[in-house]
Amino acid sequence: MGESLWQEVAVSDGHRLILWHGDDEADEENPQGLMFSSSVRTIPLTAIVDQGLRHRFRAEPDGSRSMHAVLLYLSTQTPERSMTELTEANETRSVQYVETYRFSKSVTDGGLAQMQRLLQFGRALSGFTRGVQG
Repeated sequence: MGESLWQEVAVSDGHRLILWHGDDEADEENPQGLMFSSSVRTIPLTAIVDQGLRHRFRAEPDGSRSMHAVLLYLSTQTPERSMTELTEANETRSVQYVETYRFSKSVTDGGLAQMQRLLQFGRALSGFTRGVQG
C-alpha cells in the first residue's frame, strides 16, 4: 500500500485544548487503497486534572549534556466520562474516568526544534491551567 500518513496537532487558545488527528487507514471497500481519516476533539482546560512535563538529557563524552527527549502528559476528567452508581447500602457514588494524553518528541522523532516546541506548549498549558483552575 505504500507509505501511510500520520499527523497530530495540539493547540490551545487559553480556554480549550484542541486536538486534531489524521491518518491513513485501510479502505475496506478497496483493499488496495487507503482512506484518510480525520478527527477533532476539544477539551476545556478546566478538565485537566494532572500534567507532567519531563526532559531527558544525554551525557556526552565531553561531560556536557544534550536534550534527548521531551515527554508531556495531560490527564483529563470530563463530566460526560463520569458515572453514578447505586451501592449495596442504597447510597450512590460517582465514578470518574480519567483520560491521559501523551505527547513525546526525541532526537530521532522530530529533532531538537520539535522538542523545544513541545516544551513551550507544555509550559504554556501549565500557565493556562493554573489561571483557569485557581
